[in-house]
Amino acid sequence: MSDAEPVLPLALRECAARGLSADALFPFQFTLGPVSCAGVSGLIPKPFGDRTLSHSRRLAVAALRDGAGVEIGYCLGVAVDAAGARLRDRVLSDVTVGTDDFWLRIEEFVIGLAGRYLLLLRDGREDRIYGDVSSSYPCVFDPQSGQVGTTLLMALPRDIVESEAVDYQLALAGTQRMPFGHSRDRFARRLAANHYLRLSDMSEHRFWPRPGDVADTDDPATEIAAIRTRLAQIITGIVTSDRAALPLSGGNDSRNLLACAKPVRHQIARYFTQTHNRNSRVDFRSAQGLAQVFDIALEHHKLETAFTGDALAERTGAFALTTGYGVPLPHTYNTNFWDDLGRDEIVMVGNVMEVLRAAHWRTDDINHRKLNRKFGLKRCLFVGGRDFTGEFVSRWLPDYNSWYEELPRDAQRKYIDFGFLEHYLPNFGLAACGYRDNFYLAPFNDRALYARSARLPLDYRFSNQANTDLLALAAPELAEVPFAWEIHSGKAA
Repeated sequence: MSDAEPVLPLALRECAARGLSADALFPFQFTLGPVSCAGVSGLIPKPFGDRTLSHSRRLAVAALRDGAGVEIGYCLGVAVDAAGARLRDRVLSDVTVGTDDFWLRIEEFVIGLAGRYLLLLRDGREDRIYGDVSSSYPCVFDPQSGQVGTTLLMALPRDIVESEAVDYQLALAGTQRMPFGHSRDRFARRLAANHYLRLSDMSEHRFWPRPGDVADTDDPATEIAAIRTRLAQIITGIVTSDRAALPLSGGNDSRNLLACAKPVRHQIARYFTQTHNRNSRVDFRSAQGLAQVFDIALEHHKLETAFTGDALAERTGAFALTTGYGVPLPHTYNTNFWDDLGRDEIVMVGNVMEVLRAAHWRTDDINHRKLNRKFGLKRCLFVGGRDFTGEFVSRWLPDYNSWYEELPRDAQRKYIDFGFLEHYLPNFGLAACGYRDNFYLAPFNDRALYARSARLPLDYRFSNQANTDLLALAAPELAEVPFAWEIHSGKAA
């Protein structure tokens, strides 16, 4: 390769080898490095300090400026601010380059954002990257080359050096998730949730939660009211700014999303349910009841056939590439009903809302004798129960302890919630990179919503009373529709 030719990330070399554009194989993704990837791959270039941001044409990118009009960076993806407005090109009027409180004000702004996004920011002296609360828009960085990207192949302008710490084949088989920021490559890492990346030395620094953010509350009603208001605000900001869809099922999460979307329910472009087995068919029966109460049309996408042979191999291989060899192909992704969905929509999902149910605690007693750091490591679900061996604990408990000690004291008390948030949920972000038609996000992916939920008493959440009260406040008429479990058990009328 001559000096005149750019050193492309592996993802773009793969596109060239297949004769595809990056928008076809790596949509909604970006790479950040010393060279522009425009023209070679179809990506759009933008300057960022002494680097170039090159991004998919299908990725929403907002330019950010300080109060004096100085460009300070970009927001990649979909974000809704603390006032409920979708983040487009924006002047941050209370931020000024060169002042001592620049990063303090930036972090206040970032903490107030909901959605699935990444922020590239600079003050003329330092460049940083901030992500959303659960790293649902992933960021991978390679300290060797200084390249950054959405996924591993977007961040590597060199060949992969196989990691000795993890086996990516286990990740692709679904038997082990990549723990503590590791990737298939020995040197490249995923940016940890709620840390920023300082580009000058490729170092990670925690900025949230702040001390006191998740201190216990003795007033659940006030927190539930605030959760309902903020969630409705976020959904409104999404559906009034873009074409959005909402999948409906028979559980808590989509029902409460629908309840909080009540004021703008007719502005949501599509509602749908996909059925491929008995459980999902029962989900559809419950979803039909919700749609009837709210007078909305519900699409039903049925499994007709499943991909097999060469078609499945191609689908599986492409999913591995676009997600950076980090997660397995979901079982439902090899079925044809995904091809019935629309394109370039924001699909709102219920991820993160599980915090309201506190199911990962496995008990309603925060002082239970089984609750310890070993149990916390287990509930990160890096491996299934059979693979949670003494050898696994010996290998990874020191990393877990380091993560735990970094949390503020009140967050340490809610360590199961933060393990779920920062170690389990980021896998959704990787998987979402494999879905090439639409941009998936969780409206509940918001630091204020997560903090308010984690403050609630454990027994109040574990009993499902938090979800019940949220529904009663937002749309009590939906409570009359039986849940899927009630239909299964025969308790539904």
